[in-house]
Amino acid sequence: MLYFEVGTISNDSIDNLAVLLNQSHAAGLPVALSEQSFSAEDLASGSAYELAPFIRKDAPGPSDVMVVLEADLLDDAAMRRLRKAGLNGPGKTIAYGRFASEQARINAVARITYALGYEPSTPEIQTVQGLPEVSVPIFASAQRRSSRSRPRVALVNPPAESEEQCAAFLPMSRERDYEMLVITSGKEKRIWQDVLGLETPVWHYNEIAPHVLAAQIDIAVLFGPPNGWARFQALIANLVCANCILIDASEKNAWAGFGNNILPGTGRADFLATWLRKEIVPGRKEIETSDRFEAAKARFRLPPELKALVPAPASASMAKTDKGRTGDIVFMPTNGVGLGHAKRCMVVAKDLAQPGRAKFAAFPSCIGMLSRAGFDCSPLVARRLGTPDDNNDLVNYLRLSPFCVGASGFVFDGGFVFPSVMNAVLTNKLPAIWIRRGLWQDSQNNRVMLDRQKIFERIIVPHEAFEELNAPVAQSGRIREVGPIVQKINLSQAEKETIRAELAERLGRPLEKLVVTMLGGGVAADRRAQISAVAAHLSTRKDVTNLVVVYPTSVVDPGWFNHPNTVVVRTFHASVLMQAADIFISAVGYNSFHEVLYGAVPTIFIPQMAPYMDDQRARGNAAVQRGLAELVEPWEPLKLTNSIDEFLAGRAETVRETLAQFELPETGSAAAARIIEEICK
Repeated sequence: MLYFEVGTISNDSIDNLAVLLNQSHAAGLPVALSEQSFSAEDLASGSAYELAPFIRKDAPGPSDVMVVLEADLLDDAAMRRLRKAGLNGPGKTIAYGRFASEQARINAVARITYALGYEPSTPEIQTVQGLPEVSVPIFASAQRRSSRSRPRVALVNPPAESEEQCAAFLPMSRERDYEMLVITSGKEKRIWQDVLGLETPVWHYNEIAPHVLAAQIDIAVLFGPPNGWARFQALIANLVCANCILIDASEKNAWAGFGNNILPGTGRADFLATWLRKEIVPGRKEIETSDRFEAAKARFRLPPELKALVPAPASASMAKTDKGRTGDIVFMPTNGVGLGHAKRCMVVAKDLAQPGRAKFAAFPSCIGMLSRAGFDCSPLVARRLGTPDDNNDLVNYLRLSPFCVGASGFVFDGGFVFPSVMNAVLTNKLPAIWIRRGLWQDSQNNRVMLDRQKIFERIIVPHEAFEELNAPVAQSGRIREVGPIVQKINLSQAEKETIRAELAERLGRPLEKLVVTMLGGGVAADRRAQISAVAAHLSTRKDVTNLVVVYPTSVVDPGWFNHPNTVVVRTFHASVLMQAADIFISAVGYNSFHEVLYGAVPTIFIPQMAPYMDDQRARGNAAVQRGLAELVEPWEPLKLTNSIDEFLAGRAETVRETLAQFELPETGSAAAARIIEEICK
């Protein structure tokens, strides 16, 4: 095992560490970081997802090798870490640094020797022809690109001084012969997104590891000159060794000294677009298979001192591509307590030609439901209040990525694409599908969410039941629209009567009228007051039983237990109870709403309208306008109680008859399953 250290802890050194660590791992080296050397604060940067998988509790032992980066910057804190590591006796130490003089090298070696008790080797960091010096070795990993019918053309560091300048490249993002993406700095990413729109992938360098980013590219157009950033040079190394076509579009041919494997090009968008379309893309295979890459590849080979440490089995595996897929499809729903995303995924997974292919990475609130449905599940960690936003997501990445190894694809259903999802998909080179529900509120800012759609090969947009609720989606080859994805449960009258009889026996009371109240667990909006209002209003109605239905993981208000005629029920089977009810009182989430419509259940809707949610009010009003439900705002307690009385007095049956006769669109779970199977072969 190779344990890594740095001469001084800074943002730059941690970034260099992340680059070398990931390049080494992808090249087949067994790498690690000792928990005794790095704290969470040290690694809490944009590189956290790149470093976290390699943290180990133990320290290097006699059979391990220590690699010290930036040994020329060795400070006292690093000396103490080395001294502590040296107590375990690592068998060998390699120290890298850019020493200003031979004396500086001797001084660093003396300090490390004092800390460890033996002298380290200090191999020279080879400077790559045409690239500035960096403080870590630059070499290519063993990654391979995925085959694509249309090549991906990356504009690397294109000029973005003005939106007008960026707009010159807009026509290239609409080309049919290739897909365009942009790789730029975090500062300029926003400018490119504003000009090109969020359908065109725009990456900044720190979003993912260099070898993973390189796998997204077939042709790279280099606008800026070579620079001394290790992350950038690692990207170039991986592109060269994967036979990617490199084009010099910089001013004054700044890449001319790099070698003849870079084609001289132009930075003018109009000329570049024509040249790519007529010359480069049609001749791509011939260029990629020529011998022009061989000299450049030799510069990016693994340094001898590291190559000697690659285990034989790992060396053999370097030639592997994407073979050995298990056929499993990983589904990851995100949710609060309402479980809507998980239920939608479950419906689609059951419609796969081979339902046994589906396995779930899911949060604790829906593990029980999914397990009972027969799916294998890996638990994720829910966010805890009072902790940093990304703490649980980093842990989830460490669980999710190994769970995805060997899978044939990944299906995500949620409103926000977490970094854990992005990193797990890309590092495992999985074809990914996003089931993305629409009907967002006008006030929502979806920039980050839509930016990350670039990792998905398909985006499935399930429709709403009513056409006016289906906002236009961007025209893209990746987007597929399907009918409403809903769990359809249509019980016969005899089945409903059987359920009611079993409930009556269990509760020890007759069920003349059954009201089912299900308003969520307070994650999106606190509806305890409305539930209490319903319970209080029905407490004098001896002919009514009110079931307050919550999921087993929900928090309940103790006061609900004190109302006569109200019973709190914890269950995953709310859909069945809903069917047996005379009245259903519900929020207007996607799943509940469509189950009501397709199941013909008379319902009083109370919308939940947290800022990050879909537009439940619009959804409920669309049903009201068609006479299919009633909608009561959370601040209308009098209307709520009056509506309950009207429904109990006979309106419920009128609504049920209207629902039964209403023509609804064909559901879309089977179509979604076919799209997933097409991608996850």
